[in-house]
Amino acid sequence: MLRWRQGGEVLVLPGRGRRDLKRLLQERALPPWERERLIVVMVGGRCLGVLQPPANVLWQAEGATFHREG
Repeated sequence: MLRWRQGGEVLVLPGRGRRDLKRLLQERALPPWERERLIVVMVGGRCLGVLQPPANVLWQAEGATFHREG
């Protein structure tokens, strides 16, 4: 399921372990007005990735892969 960022999302990153999305966004110094526009990929309550439209994958969870079609 794709949805807008709501807060409280957590990813398990390769080599970094469990990380709060909020902390990752702060580390990247992404401005708050851009954080509101992020799309979160969720499966079964687990965050698998974060997309920044139109085509940037900011993070993807360990074991998750995304493929661009078209």
